[in-house]
Amino acid sequence: MKYFASLSRTTCCMVAALLFTLIPFMAHAFAADPARPQIPRAPFPYERREVAFEGGAAGVTLAGTLTVPSGATSMPAVVLVHGSGKTDRDESAFGHKPFWVLADALSRAGYAVLRYDKRGVGQSTGDGRAATTLNFESDARAAVDYLKRVPGIDPKRIAIIGHSEGGTIAALMSGSASPPAAAISLGGMIAPFAEQIILQEINTGRDDGADSHYETLVRRYYGQVEQAARTVDDAERMVQMKAISQAWVADFPASDRNAPAAEDSLLAHPGFLASRWFRTFLNLDVAAAISRGHGPLLVVNGSTDHQVAAGPNLNAARQALGRETATRHTLLLHGLNHLLQESASGSSNEYASIEQTMSPRAINAVIAFLNSTIGATKNRM
Repeated sequence: MKYFASLSRTTCCMVAALLFTLIPFMAHAFAADPARPQIPRAPFPYERREVAFEGGAAGVTLAGTLTVPSGATSMPAVVLVHGSGKTDRDESAFGHKPFWVLADALSRAGYAVLRYDKRGVGQSTGDGRAATTLNFESDARAAVDYLKRVPGIDPKRIAIIGHSEGGTIAALMSGSASPPAAAISLGGMIAPFAEQIILQEINTGRDDGADSHYETLVRRYYGQVEQAARTVDDAERMVQMKAISQAWVADFPASDRNAPAAEDSLLAHPGFLASRWFRTFLNLDVAAAISRGHGPLLVVNGSTDHQVAAGPNLNAARQALGRETATRHTLLLHGLNHLLQESASGSSNEYASIEQTMSPRAINAVIAFLNSTIGATKNRM
């Protein structure tokens, strides 16, 4: 998505948070040597293998890292699925490497873990800019299929863990005809995107000092965006989104106290609004997929998440589940933001300054759920 390169720092934070659109330069844009104490350090009690496998479309080869607990056989495995944008296998952003941190913890707990560069990122081939959520779901399925062929891995015990858009993909896969052995959504969108993006814009706007008038206009303009997104023709949809964006910008002169928030709003970026990715995401029915599923599913949100608001998201998941059980339930982690960092404010402006990459509470919840559903051959924590 070429237009992401022109976004401001705050807007990048917003996109990175809800959609986890991670642009390589962002990881170094805030501090030369940020303290990241959770980054794994050698020696490691597991084997690290550089791997490559066919993706979910012709011409797509995905490259990644597979960590395998030493001496384990017939072991359970996990595929980590990242959020949107130019995201590498570690989900690198703001100096953090959350997927490396999570993979390290999981492999120490006895799980083989595959994490991979997205299409067109790092060592993976393909055009990620033109792909939609459903295309990335196909890549996740290809990763599962690859693990089924790896000696030493139990093909019946392969789980999917996704973050942000990856969490949405995990939830979608849980209700498919060929579901993973278990699925975990970390900050993934379950409630309708049309509702979630409005809440994101309001919450991040407040971080920029926006008032109630701003919130009113956000709701009004996204009503127009939702209508325009129904336009099938790409060129015509772009024309409509440009008109909406121009009107949005005109409503906030420089003297308006809401101008900084309006400038950083995704409504100021018609290329994003007109993209096939946006249109596809807007039409996803994640709750329906959850309702179809029967296998283990955990839906996790942080209470201070400003991008995928915990309340409506978990409510949608609970309604879709019908009745929560030990193997199919939601989990609210108090005081965690969208990146699952300890954060009382939840502001995206804090992502870079927080030293913690991922709260141990989130990591432990993931491991506990996997242990209770697909089990680990060894527990090394």
